[in-house]
Amino acid sequence: MDFIFSNPNFQNYTMKNGISSNFCYKVLQDKKGFIWLATLDGLNRFDGNNWNKFQQQSENKSHKLISNWVVDLDLNEEGNVYINSTKGISTFNQSTKSIKTFSKPIKGWGKILCLKDFVFVSSWTGIEMYKKKENKLILEKQFLETANNSINCLFKDEQENIWACPEDNPSLIKINLKTLKLTYLRKLKIDGVDQEVIVNSISQFSKDT
Repeated sequence: MDFIFSNPNFQNYTMKNGISSNFCYKVLQDKKGFIWLATLDGLNRFDGNNWNKFQQQSENKSHKLISNWVVDLDLNEEGNVYINSTKGISTFNQSTKSIKTFSKPIKGWGKILCLKDFVFVSSWTGIEMYKKKENKLILEKQFLETANNSINCLFKDEQENIWACPEDNPSLIKINLKTLKLTYLRKLKIDGVDQEVIVNSISQFSKDT
């Protein structure tokens, strides 16, 4: 293992190697090991050897997307891929190997995050929480205080809190899923000093940090 990490072998993938676009917004790996890319020209899946494309113009009807501009991806607890595009939200079911598009919400640019039975979506209307009921996404909560703000990141921690960072507001947003209470953290303590910061991304450092 020491040899592998000290001698990394990189393979670059571009449109010449089979992906649909060089503009990639999100990369994730599902429970089966597939690599998924959200791109400007469709959804791409890599099995280790070949790329599979999911687009509006896909001949396979079960692989058709509502929009080729895919801006974000996330996995639910079953391992299904949730797809946020410029014209709506779809899901790729791993069992049926097919794509289904929800009638609502019809979203533009934004992030998507799955937690239990809920799907969180961000756009210029703010962060919204939907619950999946059969084949529909039902609006459960709209966090109006987040409206008119571009959200760079949606993140879930191990305590089931939702975190977000608004692009136009130097702060950090925390949503408690149990109480649905939203808190703005205007300043962060860095080296013992409270400072205003613009947060671009969020990750888990330890279980409680």
